[in-house]
Amino acid sequence: MSIGGIGQTSILHASLARTHRAESTDELPPADSDEELERPEEEDEDMGRAKGVLRNLLEGHFKGVADLRLRINFHAELTAIQDQAVREVTEEKIAEIQGTVDGAVDSLLASEDVTEDQANRIAEIHENFTAELQGQVAAPPDPQSADTPSPVDALEISLHDFLTALTAALTPVPEEPLGDVVSASLDALDEAEAGTSPPEGAVESPAIPASLQEILTGLGEALESALAELREEIESARALPELSEPHGNGRAYAKFLAIYSEMTGAAETPESAEGEGLAATA
Repeated sequence: MSIGGIGQTSILHASLARTHRAESTDELPPADSDEELERPEEEDEDMGRAKGVLRNLLEGHFKGVADLRLRINFHAELTAIQDQAVREVTEEKIAEIQGTVDGAVDSLLASEDVTEDQANRIAEIHENFTAELQGQVAAPPDPQSADTPSPVDALEISLHDFLTALTAALTPVPEEPLGDVVSASLDALDEAEAGTSPPEGAVESPAIPASLQEILTGLGEALESALAELREEIESARALPELSEPHGNGRAYAKFLAIYSEMTGAAETPESAEGEGLAATA
């Protein structure tokens, strides 16, 4: 279980507040409606208590068995808050990535080393990539689904495909017909002796101009860094306070810890919980 610090708790608190505001707004009837704008007093009190419990859980105020029982009881709510926090940090990073990509594409299109055909192809690739990113923001992958890639994995796939297509578009087309290039290379390989040096007569593929390669390399490094940052931010966004040590009834703590670990797929911690439970009843 990750240890939640001040930053992580703040992210989850912000998501909890935004979720609460959205729920409150959705539940209100239109301004010109004749329906009551107020919910029943008991319902308001119940919702208020639940929100208070969640806030206290996120701040780590509950200890021992109480901590575990409440995490189990409010598992769905906590998961929803975490998922909302993940969506928010992902959307922010996607906007940052979009700006980085836009700047690199502008630099490529402004280069004298880019032909008109290449410029048209780059513009098409950029347009498709932008639409794909917008789709991931509008309908993000379900982070709880095992059948679809996680939001960060889906983004990584999109970035890889984009860079691959961009590199292909910038690679000059050989002046010789492709068949002649392949035949010459194969003949040279057949006639060359085995060794570490390239065989004479082999035809090399045209290289991307250095100025364009520099832009591509810089873009790849920036996107790789952005992905690494996103993974860290998602881990922080999902982090809850560290589980507290058992107090008093160690056997009950071990029981609820096993239930909680099964629900979350996490390893059972603290490691001494089972031992303390046996000692408590010895």
